[in-house]
Amino acid sequence: TSSSNADPLREFLRRRSAGRTFRISGGGFWQVHRKAADLLAKTVLDMIDEAGFNKSANNLDLYGGVGLFASSLASRFGNETRVTTVEAFKRATEDATLNIADMTKAKAVCAQVDRFLQDQQRAMATGASFKDATVVLDPPRAGAGAKVVGLLLDLAPAHIVYVACDPVALARDLKALLAGGYEIASMRAFDLFPHTH
Repeated sequence: TSSSNADPLREFLRRRSAGRTFRISGGGFWQVHRKAADLLAKTVLDMIDEAGFNKSANNLDLYGGVGLFASSLASRFGNETRVTTVEAFKRATEDATLNIADMTKAKAVCAQVDRFLQDQQRAMATGASFKDATVVLDPPRAGAGAKVVGLLLDLAPAHIVYVACDPVALARDLKALLAGGYEIASMRAFDLFPHTH
């Protein structure tokens, strides 16, 4: 679908996943496998269910794109779920703002994830806490990297649900998370990108 506006930069798609409708502007990211968004959203929600979830905590959806995981939380835990989705691509953040508009305690922030986490680290000095929070981490193929993982370790959320598309980057980031005191509670793998490792 495209907007009624003839400007090709404002073209967008609408997709359904996790019982919700998503707007994805041109240049934005959506899973290429037609069943991937539903599968990943369900798996993330199932893992959050297993770990436990505080819908009033400072929950984060990092590298959140158009808000798939943040929005999916509303399907499972209600529109009052508190979550901040963080994405560096401005147009995707604008889409996320629309996609979570019905969630009264959710917000979409356009920022580099490491800078956002540094701001949260400073906020902890004034009483902000992440000890009950769940973080959904869905970085690009290169992974979250040492800086972001280090900042997450400093914030010390209760749970991290890591969605990876590259096993090598995942292994590197997991090594640092494990060294920082986290444990692997559950792991699932899916063949979303055929003919790749």
